[in-house]
Amino acid sequence: MEESVFARIASLEIRKQRLQELSATPAELQLLSKADLEELRRMARPPQAVRECLEVVYIVLDPQKFAADIKRLPPDGVLTVKWELVQAMLARFESFFPSMESFDISVLMELPEVARYISRTYFGERGLTQER
Repeated sequence: MEESVFARIASLEIRKQRLQELSATPAELQLLSKADLEELRRMARPPQAVRECLEVVYIVLDPQKFAADIKRLPPDGVLTVKWELVQAMLARFESFFPSMESFDISVLMELPEVARYISRTYFGERGLTQER
C-alpha cells in the first residue's frame, strides 16, 4: 500500500514539473515596458479586445478572488470586471511582472470553474478571437 502512495506522490511531482515548464514566462512578456503598461492604464475606454485581454490577466492572476462569484453565476452569466481594478493592477508595475513571471497554473487548475468561465467568456463564441 505504501508503494501506491509513493507512486502517486512521484506522479504528482512529475506533473507539477511539467506544468511549471509549460507555464514558463514567454519572451514576449519581457518586451513590455513600464511605459507600455502606463499607456494601457491611462486608457479611459480601451478597445474591447484590449479590455478583455487584460480582464483575463486580472482574473488569472487571482482566481480565488473570483471563484465564489463565478459559481453563483447563471450558466451564461458574465462577471463585471471594473476597469478601475484592472488599471490598479497595471499601476503596480513593480509587482505586476513578478506575479506574471511566477504565475502558478496549479492554482487555476484547482479552480476548474474559473478556467471554464474564462474559456467560455473570453475564448468562446463571443470572446477573443484572432479577428479581434
